[in-house]
Amino acid sequence: MALDNNRVGLTAAVVFSGIHLVWALLVSLGLAKPLADFMFGLHFMQNPMAMASFSLGNALMLVVLAFAVSYVFGWLFAFVYNKLGSK
Repeated sequence: MALDNNRVGLTAAVVFSGIHLVWALLVSLGLAKPLADFMFGLHFMQNPMAMASFSLGNALMLVVLAFAVSYVFGWLFAFVYNKLGSK
């Protein structure tokens, strides 16, 4: 079965840009640092990062770039999958 490159690319883009959108929302609400500290703590580490103040421009750039890069990698994944699967 062949994968549709565009559909796989869009699926990856929506999923990964959605994750980044949630992260941007957590930063804007001030919940990102406690979550990051919790996740580091689960791995027996201390969080070495400091959270910068929220910037709407940076948040938009984060989501747009995550969408674009994820689309390209999803498209490439489907392309390679189809090439390796063809007989």
